Amino acid sequence: MRRLSAAFLIWTLAWPAAWAESEPALGADMANPGYVPHPEWFKQSFLDLNEDIEEASAESRHLMLYFYQDGCPYCKMFIENDLGQYDIAEYVQQHFDVVAINMFGALEVTDVDGEALPEGKYAMKTKVMFTPTLLVFGEDGSVVFRMNGYYPPPRFRAVTRFIAERRYTNERFVEYYGSQDKQAGNGVLHVESSTLSGPPFDLTKRDRDKPLLVMFEQKECLGCDELHQDIFRRSETQDILEQFEVAVVDIRAREALTTPSGKETDSLNWAMRLGVKTVPTQVMFNSKGEEVFRNEGYVKAFHVQSILDYVASGAYTEYEDFQRYIQARADRLREEGVAVNLME
Repeated sequence: MRRLSAAFLIWTLAWPAAWAESEPALGADMANPGYVPHPEWFKQSFLDLNEDIEEASAESRHLMLYFYQDGCPYCKMFIENDLGQYDIAEYVQQHFDVVAINMFGALEVTDVDGEALPEGKYAMKTKVMFTPTLLVFGEDGSVVFRMNGYYPPPRFRAVTRFIAERRYTNERFVEYYGSQDKQAGNGVLHVESSTLSGPPFDLTKRDRDKPLLVMFEQKECLGCDELHQDIFRRSETQDILEQFEVAVVDIRAREALTTPSGKETDSLNWAMRLGVKTVPTQVMFNSKGEEVFRNEGYVKAFHVQSILDYVASGAYTEYEDFQRYIQARADRLREEGVAVNLME
């Protein structure tokens, strides 16, 4: 490990206080801005990722990059709800070196390819669309797990054990978590009025003028219940859903289906080929059957609506950065007199 210079030590000692004073000033109508300082046990890094991976591997640990942005309510939930659980925080400290990366930051990162670039450009290079996003590296510098968006504590607890026990070498998280997950839920698979007929689904037979929304779910799923019984029942969400062809796919039922590209398979195998890790996950496809966006994290109504509108409106072709699109959409809604509540 390189020796720290006196100047660097002074800078790092002053960093938490300066950070705490930089809380972003969001509009009064944007409730729960969600700023929170990071835990003291996060690694203070030179942001040379190969060096960080080497140091973590020497102690049989994994490097975990935590991408955040100031004012992100889901980052606040991750820090307070997930890492705020004593058993989770203790386990993460035992098995991971956690390094924070500001999604829009300017500090220089030297990535595993040896390229030096600002945090913001590194986030773009690694296609970070949501905060929090976690990238976990193996000792060879490959990403062994990626968490896009906020996972509630039970799911995140399973993620940490899946990685620390190195189950990723011979197991898929969707199967591992399925064997661990003991959700209650309503025990039903929710079907929207706009859902395509099936199962079995033939996803080549649909209205090509609309994007395709495939919801990977299961019957025992609290997140699925909240999505369908609350968020999807809101008129704002329904207006956007009508712009999609929709298929609700039971990930555990192994139902036969034909994918948008015309391949015959079943729901679980297709989910695994797509890299679906958990439920609910929404994957969106264009008219050519190409995936254009997905959501696998836990988000509230405003963000669900923003995700759907990002694809339905075609904004994904204009805004490469989803977070910039969210800000633009929030600004437009406020101009129209609509109160924007991130955590409603």
